[in-house]
Amino acid sequence: MSTMTTIEPKRCHLRIGIFLFVGLFSLVLSACFGGDEEANNVPAACLLDSGEPAEPLPYPGAWAIVLNFNHEPSATHTQVCWAVRDETPEMEITYIDGLRCQVRKNVNNVMVGDGQADFDGHFHIACPRRDPEIETVRRYDTFYVHAEAIFPEADADYPLVRHRNLAIRTRFEGPDSDGNWNTTVRSRFGDQVLEETNLISEFPNRRRNYNSFLFEGKASHLVDREIIGPGIPLDTFEFDFAELMFIGGGENSWTLYEMVIDPPGHCGGCFN
Repeated sequence: MSTMTTIEPKRCHLRIGIFLFVGLFSLVLSACFGGDEEANNVPAACLLDSGEPAEPLPYPGAWAIVLNFNHEPSATHTQVCWAVRDETPEMEITYIDGLRCQVRKNVNNVMVGDGQADFDGHFHIACPRRDPEIETVRRYDTFYVHAEAIFPEADADYPLVRHRNLAIRTRFEGPDSDGNWNTTVRSRFGDQVLEETNLISEFPNRRRNYNSFLFEGKASHLVDREIIGPGIPLDTFEFDFAELMFIGGGENSWTLYEMVIDPPGHCGGCFN
């Protein structure tokens, strides 16, 4: 059975249009999080690995799906948190825990939990969208996906998120004569694709932070909070909440520690 907790967030007085494109997402990840007192009132499934509450983007009606795997290990399911801002100027956040995503095709009975999902080349995670208050389909010009993961030292593709209207994956190639690797992040928003490549070092056993975002019609990627590539303008795209969302998987072994999928609601001119 799911439980609901409503938290009145800090009033972050933002005028989003005045911030640099990349700076918005650093701000969202840090400045608007509550302190220890607020974190103590938020369900464990809704906390980031930093211990701070996950908060949707600062728009009325924004929502976020959070997977932190900080639960008792299971071979059949993982817990997911669902954070939703209300449609008022206060933008209070309701946290809903007790929800589950299925662990599918787990032929080796890998246990998911204790803070991580160790994909073995067979299983993946399937999450339904469970918000009866939101219409089935919305169009977005802003959408954000964050993942923290470790990948093996191998030439391979790794799917982070797959959905009929959205897909994000990364690929590694290398090493070169200096021991560096190319990492390519590919995002699809609707039928529009952005693919960018960056050179990285210190590849083995390095927990990395990957972010794919579309912000007011411009898409780009961050790896370890550094922007890669120039980004490109994209049109709005349609997202259907009735479709399943697939997390992780692929044909190779890798580890996912945290995933946040975070589109806004309908903001309009609320920050003008």
